[in-house]
This record gives sequence, C-alpha cells and structure tokens, in this order.
Amino acid sequence: MVMYIETGHTTPGLEIVIKLSRALGVDPRWFAFGNPEPERHITQFLGTPECDAIQAIFDLQAILNRRSGTIDVTYNYLDPLGAAQWVKLLEESAFAALVEAVPLQDAFVTIAKLVGNQPVDILGLGAGTARHELGLVRRFLARHHSDIRLLLLDISHALLSLASQEAMVQIPAKWNVPLLCVLGNFQALPTYAHVLDGQGPRCKVVCMFGYTFANLENELRFVEKNLSWLPADSLLLLDVPVAFARADSPHEIEQRDPALSNRRPSDWQRRAEDFATGPIRRYADGVLDVTLERVLDNRATTVPGSYAITASATVRFADKTTGNFSLGCTKRYDVSGLAKSLEALGWNYASHWTYADGTNMLCLFQRAKPTAWRKRRTGASPVKRPKKS
Repeated sequence: MVMYIETGHTTPGLEIVIKLSRALGVDPRWFAFGNPEPERHITQFLGTPECDAIQAIFDLQAILNRRSGTIDVTYNYLDPLGAAQWVKLLEESAFAALVEAVPLQDAFVTIAKLVGNQPVDILGLGAGTARHELGLVRRFLARHHSDIRLLLLDISHALLSLASQEAMVQIPAKWNVPLLCVLGNFQALPTYAHVLDGQGPRCKVVCMFGYTFANLENELRFVEKNLSWLPADSLLLLDVPVAFARADSPHEIEQRDPALSNRRPSDWQRRAEDFATGPIRRYADGVLDVTLERVLDNRATTVPGSYAITASATVRFADKTTGNFSLGCTKRYDVSGLAKSLEALGWNYASHWTYADGTNMLCLFQRAKPTAWRKRRTGASPVKRPKKS
C-alpha cells in the first residue's frame, strides 16, 4: 500500500491516512496535505464572572476581623502562597505515595468500555495540577481514541497555570487535543456549563480527584444542582476517603482514623497544618499562635454510613483576644451508602476500586437515562383488559 501511494498509483482514504500518520508519529494534516505549519497546542483560558479573587480576600479579612466564622478551603487555593503550599504537600513522600497509588488504570479500563468510540470530554472539577486527568487522556490516546478534549476547572489561577504547562509536556501537540482551562468556582457550574459543550454529542467524564468531593458542605445537593446539565450516560469519577468504621461507632473511628489518632507521618501532618491555617497566618493581624484541632462530627454528613472530620482553629492574638474559626470538614464514605444516595439522584453505580490499604477509593457512576412514562389524559376511558377464557 505504501509503495502504491509513493509511486502515485493510488490515493489513500482518510482511514489509511490516520493509521499511517499514527504509526509514523506525524500530524495527519501534514501527512495528507503537506501542511507546513508547526505543531502547536490548542489551549484556551477562560475566566468566569463570579471568580473575583480581590473580593474574596476582602471577605476573608472580614471573617478574620470578627474573630470567628468559617474559612472555606477556597481561600487556601485562591492565594498563590496557599497554592504553593499545596504543591509542597504533594511533594511530601507519604502524601505523594497516596497520590501515586490511585488505581487510574483499573478505572480507565471500565471507563473505556462504557465510552466506546464516542467523542470524549475529560472534565476535571477542582483539577489542581490535573495529574490524574492527564493520566486518563494519555490512556485514551494510547488506545488511539481520536476525538478527546481536556477541560479543567479550578479556582486557583496558579494551579491552573501549572496544569496547562504540564499538559503541554505530557500530551504531544501532534495529537491535537484541545485544552480548555476555566478559572472559576464549580459551585456556579450550571451558569457557564454551555462553554464546556463541544459540537455534537460528546461523552462527559467528570472527575473529582483528591478530597474535592469529600470537602463539599453538601455533596448530594452539589450533584443534584451543579451536575444537572450533564446528559444521560455521562460518567462521574469520585476519589474519596473510606470510612474506617461504622458511623455509629465513634470510639472505633477515633482509634482507627489517622486524622484523629495522629498516625500520619510528621512531615505530612506539618505541611497539611501549614496549608490549612495559611489564610489565618497571612491575612489576620497580630497573630501570636494558631492551634488546630480535628474532631469527629456526624452532624455534617448527608450520605448514610459516612462521617466527617471537622477542623477548627483557635487563634491567640497580640491584643489578648482569642478567635475561633471553622476550617471545614472532610468526609469518609461507605460505598453502599454513597451508591444508594447517588442512585436516588439519577446516577447509577458502575464500579469502585479501593487503594492505599483500603483507606481511599475511586468510585464510578453513570447518569441514568430518563425513565419513560405516560400520563393518562383526564377524562380518558380506562383500558379494558381481555376476559380470561
């Protein structure tokens, strides 16, 4: 075939052009048309109206001046120094081992079967450095999936920039994978979801890696409200901590959960505390010291079988006053309770994979098709059933 093409005896069809260009590692456009343009990445950055970092800092200072309130984890990522602390935490050996242990290949095999040959959008919510989202894209490309886009959404400009740079390194330009980086808060996702849609039907694979889902105040309401625009057969991949014991066994939880039993490596613990208390230390005046405490809290849960670890900070100021701040919570899940809760919202359980000695799990869900139903018209005659012979 190659000889016939080179000697001009035949003209290859589109399928042959794509196969040969992939085998040779060249751009199909160049192979077919001699396109002299250099390969380049197709990258777009968009900012959403509600993403106002300056106003967010004013809001944070107002909370700190009141000496009490809730400091949402969003403030940690908005600040470039907070984003830098998060990157440092990712470099800590024990935490890095946890990140590396995510069973991405196992999840990809199931995702690939469900997706088939459809065009795919990998959508990372709270993507951070997009390590695992990029891993999914590379796996699709290794299987010669020809139509794939990477969509990353994060509140942190610093982390989103790192993610885009890493995408340019890990995804060769010759594959022509469009990258859309959206600077915004995923709590307002439905207001700008239209910018994430491509031309024609595309299978959306929505990813929430790390503690993103587990840090939500009301995760079920988030799914119901903010993922309502996704079409049927969309996939939702959640990376969450596993419940160490039954939610009604507080003593056992306190003994087994590393966040309560102080069984995490000291360097991990120190960097995690620096990250959690960073907004207080940087933006409050006259801070003498900050004491961080984590407690079991079952009142913050919405999923049956789950429980929450709530973090709070006691701050001593130079003017001899004391401040108390809630730093949010991280939830642990029982897979059956999570599956039942999401099924009630129209997301069917597909599979899950535990990792890191069973302390964490990846859970995959697929949005169900709308159920067909027919309403009897008012005044219509009832249908008569045939009599038995």
